[in-house]
Amino acid sequence: MHDLVAAGFATHPKVGRMLAGAVRSGKVAHAYLFIGPTGVGKREAALAFGRLAGCHEPTERDGVLAPCGICPSCERPYASDRHHDLMVIDPQQKESRISMEGSASGKEVPLIDRLRAAQEYVSIRPIASRTKCLAVLALDLLQDVHMNAILKTVEEPPAHALVLLTASNASGVLPTILSRCQRMDLPPAPVEAIVTALGRSDGAARRAALLSGGRLTVARRLLDAPELPEIEEGFRTLRHMALSDDPLQALRAAELCRSLCLQWYEVLNRDEGEEGGTEEERVRRSIEAVLFPLEAAIRDAYSHSLGAPEASLLDLGDRIATPSPGRAAAALGRIGEAKRAIKGNANTRLALEALFLAL
Repeated sequence: MHDLVAAGFATHPKVGRMLAGAVRSGKVAHAYLFIGPTGVGKREAALAFGRLAGCHEPTERDGVLAPCGICPSCERPYASDRHHDLMVIDPQQKESRISMEGSASGKEVPLIDRLRAAQEYVSIRPIASRTKCLAVLALDLLQDVHMNAILKTVEEPPAHALVLLTASNASGVLPTILSRCQRMDLPPAPVEAIVTALGRSDGAARRAALLSGGRLTVARRLLDAPELPEIEEGFRTLRHMALSDDPLQALRAAELCRSLCLQWYEVLNRDEGEEGGTEEERVRRSIEAVLFPLEAAIRDAYSHSLGAPEASLLDLGDRIATPSPGRAAAALGRIGEAKRAIKGNANTRLALEALFLAL
């Protein structure tokens, strides 16, 4: 029993074992907070657990505790607009009011109204499931007034309610909410776990897993993107330009890095129905992911020179020149400073030019 993993947690078996144990013992808490980096699969994890907790007869199969698939809860798709006992609130997606004729009126429903409606929703007993599930995503992006509305639901939930929250940064969540939730940390997963979860063992799957930074959702998007070979080649070129001693190459590297950020944003946010904001905003949101392969390559090259096994990005097909200890440490420090500056609203073009000239 202790080795059972909840379905949907193959990349995070430790969390999966805890949640499977809670379901098997009938000790599911009233509120859970899933915390991890963007793209690690927090939404998918939360909904996988909600579906399992709502199932009337969870089934054990090959060490996995999964929904039965045939009970009244399982026979309906587990989506907010398809299931009687699930409401998902994503503050990053707009919701329009519905007219009497059944069409969207075009007027956006204020988020505070959606959260207040959620309080009433969870007070109603479930129709098909064992639980009435409310999932609120990206909690750390909300204002205090919105989090206080959620706090009321978390503080005094009905016995049948299950509140599932997600956040990328725990410091952005009200301490009063943190203290009332079971915290489930979802760190980046190992490359092999990502490859297994992708269900493919070919080179493209492995490269997508490597570039994803341990984030399954990102790996899936990359694997489905026709631009993957182009992105890989861009990363290879950037790695070699970045450590060149030629100032002109450094300026070209800065421009290439910006282009990769915009391409990465497009691939990862395709079909999300969002405008995406300005180029500066898109670069800001992608910079962490785009600089990750460069950081990993520098670490790997240096570690490999000391006798460590090849890791991370060394098997993308080539290697960078092995940096000295001093240069490797200085380069990683400069990259960290540039990321902080860009996230702090520095001009992205100037910050990247300064970075690559310094490297």
